[in-house]
Amino acid sequence: MTKKISRKQRIIAKRRLRPLRRHVGDWRSVDFHVHSPTSRDFERPDEDRSYFWLLERADKAQLDVIVITDHNSVGGYKKLSELRTQLDYTKMVMERLNKTIDTDIQHQIELFSKIVVLPGVELDIKPNLHMLVIFDPSMTTDDMDDFVASAGYPISRRDDNC
Repeated sequence: MTKKISRKQRIIAKRRLRPLRRHVGDWRSVDFHVHSPTSRDFERPDEDRSYFWLLERADKAQLDVIVITDHNSVGGYKKLSELRTQLDYTKMVMERLNKTIDTDIQHQIELFSKIVVLPGVELDIKPNLHMLVIFDPSMTTDDMDDFVASAGYPISRRDDNC
């Protein structure tokens, strides 16, 4: 079941992809296989800061784009999207109140503006055989969840730790 994407969702998706639009022929550095704290393969236990740690690590590696591809789940991408929305809202409120934005928050906002985060999933096809799927960022996370469920991974069988 496909849900209609609102105009606002399309604008947000385009805004998040804007850093990719440079000059024709420019190279981009992309990591297509990034696990978040949602995935059993995530390598860092400090869950609270680790979503931003992913972005800091990508920035340090000079990546332009990362694709969150957790095992059989889009939960990590959802969480990262929620964090970005919260930061955007905080920035808007602080600017309207003419207040200074905390340096940690400003740093987190800058990370999101530097690195494009795309949604994906790593589907377990067979033991030791996985398939990476990259979603159109204008898709809703509900549609992504529906896709994962239709691939044989209802919520009860997913690798969500968040």
